[in-house]
Amino acid sequence: MSQMCESAGKKLTPEQAADLSRLLELLTRWENMRDDPATVEGINAPALLLDRQRAYELYQVHLRTYSTRYKTSQMPAVTTNTPAHIGDWLRAVRAIWRRAESKVGDDTPVHILEKAYRLVDRTADRLKTDRFVRTTKIHGVPAAVGELEAVIDWCDRLVRPMNRSGSVQISAYETGEHRAKAG
Repeated sequence: MSQMCESAGKKLTPEQAADLSRLLELLTRWENMRDDPATVEGINAPALLLDRQRAYELYQVHLRTYSTRYKTSQMPAVTTNTPAHIGDWLRAVRAIWRRAESKVGDDTPVHILEKAYRLVDRTADRLKTDRFVRTTKIHGVPAAVGELEAVIDWCDRLVRPMNRSGSVQISAYETGEHRAKAG
């Protein structure tokens, strides 16, 4: 599976974006189940493992169908858990949801939001900074896109920290100065 960026997400047809958003929801459902810190012990262990297996198999079936139908293997993915990479992933996902909105109705991408929350919580803990404050109730794609934009802003603030005067510092990478220093 190759990486899809925001600009590629913006170019999808509404139908393809809707299919991809459903596929992403299945993938993140499985990932959230897999990465759940709850132990798989006790009486419910076999049922929990079976649920995880079924979620993975359902994702794989839809992935094959999607890849065959659209002759592509591009999908947004988080390659590392840095604020910049999480923000890039969220921008691609946001672009897909915006394109899919007319085709998915009132579906709320709860599993994708949960993955975003999990990633930024881990990042906040690792960087010893305040966690992202979640919206309490999200219903539908427009509200989910709004929440994604808030998470993206949170990531951006970590990438471009404030200086002592309270203004945002622009990194050498953003200005292109890193190229001049390397050359």
